[in-house]
Amino acid sequence: MESQDRIAAIVRLGFTERQARFLVFVMQYSGVCLLRQYSAFAGIVHGQKTRKFLAKLVSRRFATAYACRHNRGRIYHVHHKAECFMASSAAHQCAHGSDETPAAPVAIKRFGLNRSRMLGYGD
Repeated sequence: MESQDRIAAIVRLGFTERQARFLVFVMQYSGVCLLRQYSAFAGIVHGQKTRKFLAKLVSRRFATAYACRHNRGRIYHVHHKAECFMASSAAHQCAHGSDETPAAPVAIKRFGLNRSRMLGYGD
């Protein structure tokens, strides 16, 4: 599935195109993000828009927030279940037990998409 298809599927769930592009980017790589990463990606000042977007992800259970560094910040983990909403028909299929289940993070790592490769340290 192309990135544009994934973006369109996420937009249909009530996210903006900018938010959808960010979610596709996060899900393609690590699955985790910070508030400031969204602000930098979107080219906006850290503030209400950023907090509102990530609060929406958490409230809709697409992500979980974890406190870090003595409660000074949060790391947001976008669940592997969120891959279900990355395709227009996959959301229905995942909810109803399709044979095509999204790849688990362990399986992705097994195929060589680990952190060092994403950062360009190895081939």
